[in-house]
Amino acid sequence: MTTTTSDYLMIVVRVTAEWAKKMKNVAAEMAANDFTYSDVDELLVIKQVLGNKRGHIPGVGRVVRNKDPTLSSYADHPITHWQQQLQEQQLHQQELQQQHQQELQEQLQQQQRRHEEEMRNMKEEIKKQMEEIRREFSRRD
Repeated sequence: MTTTTSDYLMIVVRVTAEWAKKMKNVAAEMAANDFTYSDVDELLVIKQVLGNKRGHIPGVGRVVRNKDPTLSSYADHPITHWQQQLQEQQLHQQELQQQHQQELQEQLQQQQRRHEEEMRNMKEEIKKQMEEIRREFSRRD
């Protein structure tokens, strides 16, 4: 289905009628709030009716989003800065966790070595005591 010129014209007429209705409502609201004609800012009324145009900054003009991630704009700088700080903090946190994990691993290994040493000492002590007990029994016989 193709759109003809008359279809476009009907759309424009309908949209224009809606805008005119909104403008009348805003003007009536301003009149109800005791605004005089000198108080009414026509640009403000139009802005309230039409809303903000995407890609346009009043006083600056058309603004196009930066599609190339290697190029940065002034507006992107704070976000990039915060993202970089977040990444640095996450990296630092990971390093701290790895360091802590390593320290815990070393402590565990030291405890295991101490435990093994204590077990060897205990076994030797028990062995000595058993030898003494055997000698005592052999003397009695």
